[in-house]
Amino acid sequence: MQEANLTTVQVHIARYNPATQEYEYLVLKRADKMRVYPGIWQTVTGGIWKNETALDAALRELKEETDLVSDTIWCLPYVTTFFDYHANQVNFAPVFGVLVNFTDIVKISDEHQEFKWTNFAESHELMVLPSHREGLRIFRDYCLSDLGTHYKVRL
Repeated sequence: MQEANLTTVQVHIARYNPATQEYEYLVLKRADKMRVYPGIWQTVTGGIWKNETALDAALRELKEETDLVSDTIWCLPYVTTFFDYHANQVNFAPVFGVLVNFTDIVKISDEHQEFKWTNFAESHELMVLPSHREGLRIFRDYCLSDLGTHYKVRL
């Protein structure tokens, strides 16, 4: 029997560049040694531990993969799905967005080999997974706009 599971989160990261007066988005290149999707550009993703909320997992993965922290976080009005053929199950992944300070320093984990801050168009082009592209678009359109207050999480 197939099961539906809440197993992972997706976290999009932005910072406001005062010089250009535009948002920049963090994209991470997966390490070539990774078994799943080696070498692709992506956003932060990760598993939800047993007895952990999706929000807690998002904040933990943000810290683990980038060494960034944020108290400005949104729960996007979007949940992505994917099928894990090894486990024969459909998985649901809540999507979050965070805003960090322009001067914050990124330190990537060994899951990634490179990172860069880019504008929306370049980030969208670099990301190859449709759910990451759509999550990025929703983050920009719904959270980094006047609508953003509706989706902001109160920590």
